[in-house]
Amino acid sequence: MYELVAQRVAGEPVDVTTAALRSAARAEGLDIHHPWIEAAAQQMSLERSPALS
Repeated sequence: MYELVAQRVAGEPVDVTTAALRSAARAEGLDIHHPWIEAAAQQMSLERSPALS
């Protein structure tokens, strides 16, 4: 699921990537305030979307 989120939000602003990751985490019953979400969101926002490559 996280790979799909990463593909769809790559290059988007951090708030968009954070919201997408929190939604995915919530769907899996995980803590949506866990620190990895912020770190992953920042990384994803720096990456280019595969569709744009």
